Amino acid sequence: MNLVFGPESFAELLAAAMALAVALASLRRTSARGGMALTLMMVAVFVWALCSGFEFAAVGVEHKIFFSVAAYAGTVNVAPLFLLFALRYRRSASRLVPWRVALLWIIPAATLALAATNGAHGLIWSQIVADPGRLNAVRYVHGPWYWVAVAYFAALGVASAVLIARAARYAPRAFAGQTAILLTGLAIPWLATALGSMPFNPFPGMDLPPAAFSITGILLFVGMGRFRLLDLVPVARHLVVERMTDGFVVLDVQERLVDINPAALALFGVSAVAAGSRVDSLPGELGRALAALGERPDGHLETTLAGGEVRHLDLRSSDLRDRLGRPTARLIIVRDVTERRRMEMERERLIGELQAALADVKTLSGLVPICSSCKKIRDDRGYWRTVERYLSEHSDAQLTHGLCDDCLRRLYPDLAPEEGTGTST
Repeated sequence: MNLVFGPESFAELLAAAMALAVALASLRRTSARGGMALTLMMVAVFVWALCSGFEFAAVGVEHKIFFSVAAYAGTVNVAPLFLLFALRYRRSASRLVPWRVALLWIIPAATLALAATNGAHGLIWSQIVADPGRLNAVRYVHGPWYWVAVAYFAALGVASAVLIARAARYAPRAFAGQTAILLTGLAIPWLATALGSMPFNPFPGMDLPPAAFSITGILLFVGMGRFRLLDLVPVARHLVVERMTDGFVVLDVQERLVDINPAALALFGVSAVAAGSRVDSLPGELGRALAALGERPDGHLETTLAGGEVRHLDLRSSDLRDRLGRPTARLIIVRDVTERRRMEMERERLIGELQAALADVKTLSGLVPICSSCKKIRDDRGYWRTVERYLSEHSDAQLTHGLCDDCLRRLYPDLAPEEGTGTST
């Protein structure tokens, strides 16, 4: 096989080298969201550009067709892989089960097969002839399936752009650079394809899309370093709000409903409400609770919902203001505090029972049965106990022992004082 390298060949091979460099750089980020899809896409661009470079250099129509078919192995994979990258970037790839992903490759696989067998049907290239205007060049006249594939790949490109734009719609401003990089990188191959099909193409005969995708790869490489592409990805606002376990309600300054998440509807037992509805027109406890909260200066309300099971809800509101400090809306967070209230009530009940028991044990009240002879006291169980034991069990008193004057004279007459003098113990 003879190869004659010219400017077109070197341009395509340079594009292949750039695509390979980006693929190797992104290989270290395959664990990041969308990293594997981006790496595989740049490998596909590398194959596309490399084979296109050798197609320009090959001498003879047969050899050029061989490299053109080989280039299709990369060409047909670029758009589906970029769509997978966009889905991962938007965090929607979890919806794609393997068989749905496989559907994306039906037309690419058919295109590659038709390119390999083009001599039998001419659906990809209806005619391949030498180009008399350029040395060692051929002109490809495309067949009907080629345009089917082009339309399909264009549709995947549009879908990728929409996914990236929607992912950035609710993202913080820090992600604006990422979005600009991705959308610019996606637009360059489209412009290159359009330029290559126009009569005033400044690069006649050159396969512009792989070179354009290499430029896209460079932009993505810059994005990985400058804007932390693949390391940081925006989380769409609705993904967070829709999956919150707490209720989320937004009212405008006219007390009209702007937004409400499924958790808030479920907490109030409401199936659906229309955006723009006024608070006083909202159904059931939802409208009453929001109206009562609006009258609270502290923005805090606890309400109880009756029904099959009593539930306690905690509502807290805060004002949303613009840059000038003017109120623009009111954010309300609704939380189910039924379990917390149940625990508080149980704690209060236990405290009350303990206090009552303590009062019964430590307080002497009512009639106390005492023996008129030995002075023992009968307890609640019918046992006779000494005064000392009874008092120690039923009060906090600390008892000491001694002898009164009468008992001292009776028991120890020698030690007893005379009557009328001080007491001795």
